[in-house]
Amino acid sequence: KGWPDHGVPSVNNNNFNKLIERFNELRKLDPSKFKPIVHCSAGVGRTGTFIIADYMKYDPKTGNERKNASDTIPALIARLRLQRNKHSSKRDRQPWIVYACNQKDT
Repeated sequence: KGWPDHGVPSVNNNNFNKLIERFNELRKLDPSKFKPIVHCSAGVGRTGTFIIADYMKYDPKTGNERKNASDTIPALIARLRLQRNKHSSKRDRQPWIVYACNQKDT
């Protein structure tokens, strides 16, 4: 809700951060068994943005909040594109990922 296809969510829409937080709560229940499937309508733009923001904010193995990720957003996009070549193809999503990662958990 509030995230148009081929666009970015509005800054005052907190649903995205709530989704990332809930995703991480589920991961922390049993990190070894957490095998999520993430997909939007096309499976590239919003999906890639979500995956990158989640990876940048939380360690995927432990669910602990990262102090800083060792990868940069462009490097993660490049890695994702090896698996699906149009992931996060819009440059306007990159500043939004940084914004989302800097939000405090509620």
